[in-house]
Amino acid sequence: MNDLGFGVRDRIDKAIYSKRKHVSFRFESSVNSKAPTVIQKANRALFKALDVVRDKNAVIVSMKIDLLMTGMYTMIDFAKYTGKLHEIRAGIEKAGHLPIEGFTYKYEKAAPEKKDEWIFDVYFFEADPTDPFARSISND
Repeated sequence: MNDLGFGVRDRIDKAIYSKRKHVSFRFESSVNSKAPTVIQKANRALFKALDVVRDKNAVIVSMKIDLLMTGMYTMIDFAKYTGKLHEIRAGIEKAGHLPIEGFTYKYEKAAPEKKDEWIFDVYFFEADPTDPFARSISND
C-alpha cells in the first residue's frame, strides 16, 4: 500500500469502516444448551439490539458475528460443538434473512463467581435498497 501514497490505507479504512455499525449483546446459558434454545435467545436479543441502531430504510448487506462463550470448563472440544455452532449461525441467518459472511467463535473459562454466558459482537453494513448494486447483494 506504500506505493499509493501517504495515508492511503488510513483513508481507505475510514471510508469503509466509518459506515460499519456494531451491536453487542449477551445472555446467560450453559455452553451445553441445545441449539434451538440458543437460537431463540440470540434472535430475541439481536433483533432488539438491531432495532436501536438500524436505519429502517436500509437493508443489511453484510454481517459478521464474533461469539464468545464463557463457562466453568477449563477448555472445550470444538469438534463436539462445531455442528451446534453452525446450526446456531444458520438459525440466526434464516430468522432475519441476514447475509452473515463471517462467524467466529471462541471459548473462555469464566471466573468462579460468574455464570455461563454467550456474548455476541455483531458488525454490519447497510445500503440503500434502491441502489441496484446493494439490492442484488441483499437478494442473494
